Amino acid sequence: MYLQVLGKLDKNLEHKIRDKHKLDPDLKFFLTGFSDFDVPKNYKFNKLAKTLVDAHFTELNVQLIFITQTYFIELDFIEKGWRNIVGLMFKNKEPVLFSNLPILDSWNSPNEKSIYLFGE
Repeated sequence: MYLQVLGKLDKNLEHKIRDKHKLDPDLKFFLTGFSDFDVPKNYKFNKLAKTLVDAHFTELNVQLIFITQTYFIELDFIEKGWRNIVGLMFKNKEPVLFSNLPILDSWNSPNEKSIYLFGE
């Protein structure tokens, strides 16, 4: 299973989510691409790559803690075929590839630097 991460969520949108939900301050927010899988909340990802066909993986330990969409209603899973806003909790230091992601305020923002999270 994998999840495409398009970019970091704009701080204004992040504040709106945090105002509506009581969330851990260490949670990091991102916009995701269309999912090819149903991904449940609390799913753990253990690898990271720049592309789907990239043979160079970076090990990581990150958990999907929060899922929402444009109305900021908390969801139990990412539904196949949908794009979402997700809150990720990194168990270790956030990998460098995440810091290179653009800051996005919508799915229509131009983006050429997405990354992929992989889980088992």
